[in-house]
Parts: sequence; C-alpha cells; structure tokens
Amino acid sequence: MTEDDWSYEMQRLDVVLREIRRQSDQLGAKSDHRRGDVVESRRQMYDELPHFPVSFEAVVEIAQSVEQMGRREREYMFSSELRERLERLLASPYFGRMDFREAGESAAEPIYIGLSSLIAGDSGEPLIYDWRAPVSSMYYDYATGPAQYQAPGGVIRGEIERKRQYKIRDGRIEYMFDTGLHIGDDLLAEMLGRNADAKMHNIVTTIQREQNRVIRDEQHRVLVVQGPAGSGKTSIALQRIAYLLYRHRRSLAAHNILFLTPNRLFQDYISLVLPELGERNTLQTTLEEYADSLFRGEIPLEGLHAQLESLYGVAESPQQRLRGEGIRYKGSAAFARVLERYVDWLSRGGLRFEDIKVDRKTLFAKEETEHLFYQQYAHLPAPRRFAAIRLRIAEALDAAEGPLVQQVYQKLLRSDRYLGEEHELRAYSEAVMRRKLRAVRDRLRDLPAVDVVQLYTRLWEDEALFNRFAEGLPLPADIRGIRAWTVERLQAGREIPHEDVWPLVFLKGALQGAPSLTAVRHVMIDEAQDYSPLQYEIIRQLFPHSRFTLLGDLNQSIHPYTGLTDYRTVLDVFGESETQVVRLHQTYRSTAEIARFAAAVLAAGQAAGGDVRTVERPGPKPKLVRVSHTGAVVAEVAAAVEQMLADGLRTVAIICKTAAESAALHEVLATFTKARLVVTGDQPLTVGTVVIPVYLAKGLEFDGVILPDVSAQVYQTEADRRLLYTACARALHRLVLYTAGEWAPWIAQVSPDLYEACVISPK
Repeated sequence: MTEDDWSYEMQRLDVVLREIRRQSDQLGAKSDHRRGDVVESRRQMYDELPHFPVSFEAVVEIAQSVEQMGRREREYMFSSELRERLERLLASPYFGRMDFREAGESAAEPIYIGLSSLIAGDSGEPLIYDWRAPVSSMYYDYATGPAQYQAPGGVIRGEIERKRQYKIRDGRIEYMFDTGLHIGDDLLAEMLGRNADAKMHNIVTTIQREQNRVIRDEQHRVLVVQGPAGSGKTSIALQRIAYLLYRHRRSLAAHNILFLTPNRLFQDYISLVLPELGERNTLQTTLEEYADSLFRGEIPLEGLHAQLESLYGVAESPQQRLRGEGIRYKGSAAFARVLERYVDWLSRGGLRFEDIKVDRKTLFAKEETEHLFYQQYAHLPAPRRFAAIRLRIAEALDAAEGPLVQQVYQKLLRSDRYLGEEHELRAYSEAVMRRKLRAVRDRLRDLPAVDVVQLYTRLWEDEALFNRFAEGLPLPADIRGIRAWTVERLQAGREIPHEDVWPLVFLKGALQGAPSLTAVRHVMIDEAQDYSPLQYEIIRQLFPHSRFTLLGDLNQSIHPYTGLTDYRTVLDVFGESETQVVRLHQTYRSTAEIARFAAAVLAAGQAAGGDVRTVERPGPKPKLVRVSHTGAVVAEVAAAVEQMLADGLRTVAIICKTAAESAALHEVLATFTKARLVVTGDQPLTVGTVVIPVYLAKGLEFDGVILPDVSAQVYQTEADRRLLYTACARALHRLVLYTAGEWAPWIAQVSPDLYEACVISPK
C-alpha cells in the first residue's frame, strides 16, 4: 500500500463524509418542517373539523383531512428513516472496494460497498453501493480475476482488478489492505478474535461465498440450510431478511416476514441485527406461543423446556422410556397420517351437535346442523362448513328476535303485578331478549362446540377406532402402553403433556380453522432440526402460500426423542421439487482447538451434514479438569470464571444440563463469584457471567464456556452426546470441562492431543 493510496483513500473518505453530513442536514431540516406540518394538521383537525359530523359533506371533509395528515406523517417518517440511515453511515461509510472492468470497457470502475447506498447530490454519482445491490454480490463471490453478476437486464461479465478491505471507525480509516482472496483473510480473523457481546451483530463485512449464496437465493420456495455450529446460520437468516426487504422493497415489508425462533431470549439476542442494517425487525414468535394463543389459556399446556427437564433430570426408567417412545410416535409422520384420517372420519359423521335454544325453545335443531354439515356443505373443508353454518344460525336468530321479544312482552302483560307503562314493558322485553341472544351469538363464535381434548382422548381410548386409522402405518412396539399412559394423563385434568399439544393444535386447526396468517409471505425457521414431522405439517398448513428458509444442524438436536435425523421429512412435507438443501461446511465461531475438540466429541464418523472445516484461529486447548469430589467443583469453577474475566473475556457461560442443576449450582456459587441465573426463555442476556441450561444456550455464543459436570452419570446416551457437543460449541475462545468422577464416554474417546488435562487433588 503506497502513500498515494493512503492519501487518495483519506481524501475520498473526507468527500464521502461531507456528502453524508450535507444530506443529513438537508433531511433534518425537511424532517423538522414535516413534523411541524403533522402537528399543525392534527391541531387543525381538532379545532376546525366537526367532532360529530351530521352531514355527508362533513364526513367527506374529515376523510380528506385524515388522508392528508396520513400522507404528511408518512413523508415525515420517510425523511426520519433516511436521516437515521445516513447517521449510521457516518461512523463507517463503507468496508470494501472492488475495481470492476466490465467486458468491452477499457477502464475499471471503483465500487465502494457499505451498509446502504449513497448518491452524490450534485452529480448523481454512486459514492457507496448497498451490500445487497446485485453488483455487490461479486465482492463476496469472487477473488480478483474473471467475475460476473446477475443484473435486472441479464448477466454482466468482466474482471475484478482489485479488492480492498477497510476498517473504518468513527469516520477514520484504522487500516486497509488489498487482497486477491475471498472476503475473510485478515479482516475475518480480526472480527472472529473479538469478544462476544450480549447481542448478536451483523456480519456484512465478512460474509463468505457459501453464506452469500444462501442470502441471495430466490429460486427455491423452500430453502433448507444445514450447517455446523458456528457456521453463521442465524446471521445468514437475518442478512437474508435484510436482502429480501431490499430486493422487494415495493412489495415486501417487515410485517410480511415471520421468524420462528426457539424462545424470547433468542429473540432479544438477535434484536439489534436488522436495525443495524437499517431495517425494522420482523414478526417474531415461537411455535409454543402460537399454541398458547390458539387455546387462549383455556387448558394448561406443558412447555418444551418443562418436558426436557423431566426427560433430562432423572435416570432413564421404564416409564420414561415408554413416554419417550410416545413422544417419538406422536411427532411422527405416521401419526400425522392417523390424525388426518381421524379428521376425515369426523368430518363425514363422527361429530355430534346440540340444539341451539333460547328459553328452552329450539331455534336451530341439531338435526338441521347435521344436515348442513354432512350433506349440504359436505364439499367444503370443515372450518368453511362451520363458517357457513354460523351464518345460517345467525340469520335464524335475527329472524326469531322479533317474535321472541313479543313473547316476553305478552308474558309481562299477563302478569298480575304492575311492571310499568307499555313503552317501558317493550323496552324491557327488548333488553332481556337482546341479552339472551347475545349470549347465544357469543357461543356461535366457538362453533363447532367440540372439545378437541375430548375428541383426542377418544382416539386413544377406543382401541378399535385407533387401529382403524392406524392400519397400514408403522406403530411403536408398545402402542398399548403408550395408549394407556396417554389416556391416564389426559383424564387426570392437569396440564396437557407437551407431546400431546401438537396433535391438539392439528385437530383444532383442521376442525375449527386457524387464525388467518395470509399476510406472512416468508417464514424463517431457526434451529430447524428441533421440529417434528407433525409440527412441520402444522407449519405448512398455517402458511400454505409462503416461502420458507429453514436453518439447522442435525448434530445439535436437543431432544432425545424427537426432531429430525435427516431432511427427508422436510422434502416430504413441502415437496421435493420445491425444496433445496444447501450444506455449509465452514465453522467460524470457535478457535481451531475448540472446534476440533467439539468435532471429536461428536465423532466425525457419526456426524450428520458432511465434513466440517474450521478457521485456523489459534487459541488455548480446551481444559479437562478432574477434581477429587463434587464439593470441590464449585470453588474451581468460580476460580476459572474469575481468571477468564481477568483475561479480558466479557461473556462467560456456565452451562449445565438442566435448569434444576443450573439453579442448584448458582445458589452455592453465589458465595464465590457473581453470576446471573438464566433458566427461562424470556430472560435477556447481559455481559458478564451466566449459569444456564444447555437447551437455552443453544444458538448463543460466549467468550468462555465452563461445563461443571461432564461425568458419565450426567451424559450417558447418544442424545447426551449431541447436548455435550452443542454446549462445547458455544465457546469462542476458552473451554473448560470438570468432573468429579468418570468422564462421559464421549470425552473418554477424545484424543489426549486435543486437550489439556489437569487433576486437582485435595489440599
């Protein structure tokens, strides 16, 4: 890098910064003016327009004023958002440059790439290209040499003659260098070497080619991304959202995209990424929250984390194995088929209805409802049949209201007591009947008046009925034991087991219809490996016209009995012709030493998803510490925490297997060091030390990770191997494992070359 290069780049940066400030000042003046217009419009509406319009002309005048005020508010919001985008550019206007010579041209054009575009106000010259612009894709996809990109008018070919990367902070160039390689190299190593924060940040400056391919994919309706821990899947999802909002900004808004996340803790963790990119956060929810909203608190539902606690927290027993087999079966594609057959049978004659009565007078007989449901409207899906029947019953209630009021009035007239004048009796009669009919109409909203829990229990109670719908489909070996266990739990009247929540959601949606989600046009699903085939079938039915991006790692499934072992289920549910599976192979999170250790725990020969490559970022080997007795662990863990913090690490996670273990450790740890207990999905992360169960730590990353008990008594099964791998893969820079007994078998199998062993004897 010559002095002339530095001089040119600093001068150009100065020009860009001046242009940003000039445009920001202009927008600030416009925003202030438009804000004044909005305030004045509201004042005029309140002072000058009639509050209770009594003429058509007054209504028109109000409508025109409302429309004008809405336009001014939109103009003000647009100016404010543009100014915020410019303010973000001031600190770091761009991070990359490529000199691209288009085929047939004699000279290369320097293209500077940043978080958003900037056009010179006087000349119209592009000073910065948005990282999502078509031409910018070459920056991520190609080294110097031949390159091409897909423009609206077709493929543009040419040659990249130079690639330059920058680190600009607070409007100053800290460093820059030319590279002939793909994005990453020194800048990537510098970014990966940083300490973690309590929030995730965008990765725009270091997007890799394989990640860029996923972010910009628009060919496939369903895109499945399989990638190892630390491959940037969640970041890719968020960058993909930002790209889609940019690419389709006239037809797609943030409220048209739904991000299905594991829990609210995770939602808080990713909450800064899209705003950093100048976009609003999309709709975010969990599938559990959807189930809760569907049943509106009418029945208590066991949550996933509560289920996992019951499965992780005790030694495996025959009863637990039986429940485990039931969990596996109830989430399977085979059981989804059983439910489909059951719904079809119910829709053809299996439901029973009641008379609609007011004051013991039948207004709509159950026989008439059955005729409409099973015959006249039989060609419609069940939810649409009920909608049509509700309309017919509402019409019958409207027609009956007058005669019913008259009956009440006549009864009052025949009374021996004086109850008022004639007009008072008529008003009273109307009020009484209106109240009774309102109660009937309120019940109509819940038609069909079917108890899905009762219907679901009936399926498991009636062996002949169940066998009828399960014919030809695979069944668990102890289906009778599963049936008995399920009926017992459902009839106990306590909370619905988590594995039975999703069949109930399926039945309720199929019979009564689901809330309208037609505004959602793209669904992002993180931790895709943790959803069962039945849950995917529910998701498909909820969003029949949406596009999907699924991101997961088959090796990080946290559930011992459900989830995906491959993506065949996704292909079956969404259609193989519409689904593309993309495999990422590079992991960026951990040091090479931690990544190699975690891969050895997983055992590469049994790992799903193919070979994994690591970034050669060196660091200390994971440390395996054996202590003399359980009581000695706490003091050692506290000392390890203090050492990590003293070494400059900002976030440290003590990861236990369960929430109960986390709470118990946190209580005794409090006398040694300061740590925050995180055991529910709605607690946000903070900088410092946390004690957290592994199923909540999944998807997060920490500078240092400590596993306080990796004994054979805690991690025993093949599912435990995945949990252990997931926990180890949370660490960026340091990893320490403890045991007071024998190491878990997956640790004992790891080559001693991959860790530092330490034995602490009693003093």
